[in-house]
Amino acid sequence: MIDEKSILGLRQVSWIDKCLHQVFPGRAAEFFGGIRTILIGDCFQLPPIANKLIYFDGPLKDLHEVSGQKAYRPFNHTAFLTKIQRRQGDYQAGFPLALEELRGLKLCVESWRLLS
Repeated sequence: MIDEKSILGLRQVSWIDKCLHQVFPGRAAEFFGGIRTILIGDCFQLPPIANKLIYFDGPLKDLHEVSGQKAYRPFNHTAFLTKIQRRQGDYQAGFPLALEELRGLKLCVESWRLLS
């Protein structure tokens, strides 16, 4: 299970894949050494730094990025969570709503003040 998938780039996917091949050499022909892998995260959060997004589908020159793209492509099931779960408390009462509005580029005045 890999958390914070939004900051994971194609090169990191390639490195994880290669490390798991070393750990499980008998499964070197399978992505991630044959280990079931789950990526978790919010794609609206921070992107990877100096790296291509894991779902980048354009031309690549870097061999690690190409390898990472090949390892990521078999991920074909996605689950979307629809209920926001955060700690409860008055100081956070409007924060989840403000973030949701910001994500949809529909920020109301109250949310703008909260985030300012």
